[in-house]
Amino acid sequence: MKKTTKAINYLKNNGIKSFIQRTKLHINYTKSKDYINLNGIYKQKGNNNCFKPKTQDLYIISKNNYQNSLIKDQIKKLNLYGYAIHYYHIEPDNNIYSNILPIVEKKQINYEDIKNIKNKTILLDGKFKIDNSNNIFDNNLKNEINDKYLNNISVIVLNYNNKKIIIKCLDSLLKYNSYGYEIIVVDNCSTDGSYELIKDKYQNSIKLIKNNLNGCSSGRNLAVKASNKEYLLFLDSDQIITDDNWLDNYLMINNNKERVIGWAAGWFNKKGFAGQIVDNFELRCMPPDQLYRTDIGYLGSGGMFISKMIFNKTDGFDENYDPTGYEDTDISLQIRNLGYELIYCPYLSLEHKAHQTTNNVLTDTRIEKNAQYFKNKWEKINKKLLQYKK
Repeated sequence: MKKTTKAINYLKNNGIKSFIQRTKLHINYTKSKDYINLNGIYKQKGNNNCFKPKTQDLYIISKNNYQNSLIKDQIKKLNLYGYAIHYYHIEPDNNIYSNILPIVEKKQINYEDIKNIKNKTILLDGKFKIDNSNNIFDNNLKNEINDKYLNNISVIVLNYNNKKIIIKCLDSLLKYNSYGYEIIVVDNCSTDGSYELIKDKYQNSIKLIKNNLNGCSSGRNLAVKASNKEYLLFLDSDQIITDDNWLDNYLMINNNKERVIGWAAGWFNKKGFAGQIVDNFELRCMPPDQLYRTDIGYLGSGGMFISKMIFNKTDGFDENYDPTGYEDTDISLQIRNLGYELIYCPYLSLEHKAHQTTNNVLTDTRIEKNAQYFKNKWEKINKKLLQYKK
């Protein structure tokens, strides 16, 4: 009972108050003329912290409304690739559109209006006609990305007694490997037979490392040392890849500027602890017309993409956080303290079986201990990075 009470008190101090604060902000911002409401996310006018890729607009004109579209699957894939889709349909539709897709505009038009859409990509009855081109991608950009990243990424996965789920994760990574990445698995003292199963099943397909400690920080640091690639992608063993082009968005975003991109993100509360996370908001806190956002406090490690050049400038994952808790928040601040930008982009084609990697090691006592260590550490290094942003 004492443990439960402690957990509830911690949540009240560091979680619920953040949501109450957000509600107050919501009321104030809706009355203000200085802010723009983007799907419940408030952005100050003139402060363009988010990016809408102008070069990736895709105009689709169809006889059918979206509900009757024959190409929903293709549209979803295009959307995951980062295209801002403008779906114009001739067939009327009385349904009120919900936010089915993260980057999409749907609108009924007539035949006369079609000629007014410039630089349009026409799609009728499921057949593509794209400016006399057979490829929806910019071939030069795709080739440039391939030259830079192909066979040059290490995907790093930790395992701790996750026998039931890690096989699905590794199978999906091997199935959808159009990027030629290597897979490094670090086993953190598993006792459920998963280490032996992985070793037997994937003998020559992956690098398997045994960590003598049960720690996320120590395990990831071992994997980085074993990597001989220029780019690192950290995944959790409960993340399952669903598409052969699942990394395209990250690679396109990172192509012209070295930044650190993550699939999960959050903000600090007023006390300087990790508070709100994107999972608590509609559409995972991403406005429908944007590909990514930069106004975040930290990234989660599950789905974090970083160059080894940037990683080597940090002190690595702080092993004082082992077995887990705040190690990803800490390295996020190390990255920000070096002057590099954090990017939050949820458009990584994966399915997340949430919280299957930390059930056995994440305790209330550990969270509180790591949270206090984290706050004390960064108040000394650069307390401005702990400022409440949301």
